[in-house]
Amino acid sequence: MQKLLDSTRRLQRVLRWSAKLLWETDRTNCLLLAAASLVIAALVPLSVVLMAWIVNLVKTGLTDGTLATMDVWTWIPLVGAMVIAAMAAVEVRKYCNTRLTERVGLRARRVVLAHTVQLDLASIEQSEVQNEIASVALEPGGVIVKSVTGLIDLVCSLIQLVGLAGIMLFIEPLWTLGFIAASLPIMAAGGLLSLARHRLRLKNAETRRWSRYYGRHLTNHKLVPSVQVLGLADLLIGRDSERHVELHLARRKIDRIELGAKVTTMTLALSIMLMAIHSVIVHAVQGTIEFYNFLAFWGAAWRLAKDSPKIATSFSAASKAWLAIDHFHRFLNLRQPKESRSRQFPDSPQGEIVINHVSFRYPNSHRDALCDVSLRIAPGETIAIVGHNGAGKTTLAKLIAGLYRATTGEILYDGISHSLIDFQQFHRRMAFVFQQPLQFEATARENIALGDWDRLAEAPEEVERLAAELGVAEMIHDLPEGFETRLGRMFGQYDLSGGQWQKLAIARALACDPAIVLLDEPTAGLDVYAEAELHRCMQRLVRDRTAIIISHRFSTVMDADRILVLDQGQLAEQGTHLELLAKSGIYSAMWHVQRHQAA
Repeated sequence: MQKLLDSTRRLQRVLRWSAKLLWETDRTNCLLLAAASLVIAALVPLSVVLMAWIVNLVKTGLTDGTLATMDVWTWIPLVGAMVIAAMAAVEVRKYCNTRLTERVGLRARRVVLAHTVQLDLASIEQSEVQNEIASVALEPGGVIVKSVTGLIDLVCSLIQLVGLAGIMLFIEPLWTLGFIAASLPIMAAGGLLSLARHRLRLKNAETRRWSRYYGRHLTNHKLVPSVQVLGLADLLIGRDSERHVELHLARRKIDRIELGAKVTTMTLALSIMLMAIHSVIVHAVQGTIEFYNFLAFWGAAWRLAKDSPKIATSFSAASKAWLAIDHFHRFLNLRQPKESRSRQFPDSPQGEIVINHVSFRYPNSHRDALCDVSLRIAPGETIAIVGHNGAGKTTLAKLIAGLYRATTGEILYDGISHSLIDFQQFHRRMAFVFQQPLQFEATARENIALGDWDRLAEAPEEVERLAAELGVAEMIHDLPEGFETRLGRMFGQYDLSGGQWQKLAIARALACDPAIVLLDEPTAGLDVYAEAELHRCMQRLVRDRTAIIISHRFSTVMDADRILVLDQGQLAEQGTHLELLAKSGIYSAMWHVQRHQAA
């Protein structure tokens, strides 16, 4: 009983939310769609009664010879008007449904994408959360509209059903009640099967993700070369086929159940319907009912037998839409970041960062990635972070950037706690270059302007000045169309090398004149000459800025004001390059190994 109450409450919440969204998006088309649906529903039983009346008039006129003097033709314009009204209502409904799907789809898609981007990064990296995201359609407009129009369809179908059943009940109540009772399992089966299909879709979300994964490796221009060289095409195609077979087998089971349920329930309902029609025919032959009643019953029974499966289909589609919107709601509540009542950001950020006893553990992990780290980074100081793979370097950088939230401890930015900082403003004054920077399918000019789009979108001269200052102007001028060259292979006309993309990403990150600069392996993908050039450029660019540099290359970090050595998530050593060499600890050992490899 409690589960039924909970399901009812969720259904009410879904319908209220969907109806409110549709009403706020396009009231005119909402009203027109509802009105057109009601017109279609009302015209069906009216047309049955009218046609029975006209046919009865014609029969009577033929029987007593008064057809020529009868006023039958006055009914023909009314029939025509009803047909035209029905056709117009159908077309209006289609038009309104299309417009609502478009407008609501755009609005809902923006909600989905905006919420996904705002999810906690540590959570969004989990496989379970990826499955949730994959289960939410990025084109949800049709589902949202269907959740409301499905209810309208059900109401209109019930109006139509009541009208037709009322005609039949008036003429033959016993068999009509039997037919109605036999039709109920059809709708119930439709709802249960919709629930089963919805649960199957959620269950198979990871299987579909695997299929997309294999497809990406077989079609992406950056991944196909590795697949070809390693000879993995047959293996990946085979595994992709296995995933599709899994999906097909799961769906096949429900399809068979649906086939059996529909054949059984519809056979029962139609058998009772035929018995009802036989009973009325007998009454008509015996003269116990009027010919008009016989015609009306026959017409109503034919329409009811024809439309009752549509009622079940409408119920099934509406149930599916309601379940999808319920999942949509749960996705929007998925690890929703809690906003503080008071968000703060310094008027003139200096770049001071204080880390007090910070620990961090990834969800579902049994150990801390960072453990009780404390340090202070002074404004304008250049800090380098080194350590073995998995030591926690990138994790610490993402904590400082506000992409992760500390499990315990606190981070202060110019004296403001991370729980109070306005990260939307903070990220506008911070540069973060990741190990694998984004490669935007855009012009070279736009690729730099995206670092501070509000300021640089309509300032081409400023973009060129920044490019020259940041050391990428010469590289861009060598492109086929200079700053207007569209980069990338998906939609662009020219692709850069990995090192060139890295230099462009650094220029983009520094375009916002940041107070804090975080560089995660900034020289990755660069040859020794490009690395030396970038190193000289960085020395100039990070001047008077707080800079945090993560690198495995000691030539990049040795000039930092202070070097932090992380080991198994703990701050093991810190000091200048010479101080750490003198300690003969972890840093010194790594330094000598790298020198030996270079030699």
